[in-house]
Amino acid sequence: MLEQAESGQKPVKFQVTLEQAGKLRRDNQPLEASRMIIALIRNDPSNHAAYAELGLALFALDLMDRAIGAFRQAITLCPDSELYHINFSAVLHHAGEFEECIRVGGSALALNSKSALAHMNVGLSHFSLRHWDDGI
Repeated sequence: MLEQAESGQKPVKFQVTLEQAGKLRRDNQPLEASRMIIALIRNDPSNHAAYAELGLALFALDLMDRAIGAFRQAITLCPDSELYHINFSAVLHHAGEFEECIRVGGSALALNSKSALAHMNVGLSHFSLRHWDDGI
């Protein structure tokens, strides 16, 4: 999964708290991170970065349906984020939602056709569906 700092995205409101939540998630404390992020979302339901970070924390907790919901909301609020599409497609692949992974991965590729991670997510899902030629 890519981190927001690696994506070159601009800082957002509540960044410090999101950074703290991200650190908790990376320090193997995703439950604590998710609680912090939910509080942020309650204060600012339009905070797309909080939804994306929540998706990563829920993914770490193996709560795939909720992680999928969080990423759907992040993308609804910020549809041009390659990072959100890439991470969402990875979650979808891990959840066994291969066809949707291919669709979301395709959206990431529409934003950046050279994204190796998007190509990987799409290819792995094609392989999982036994679409051998499409997975190469």
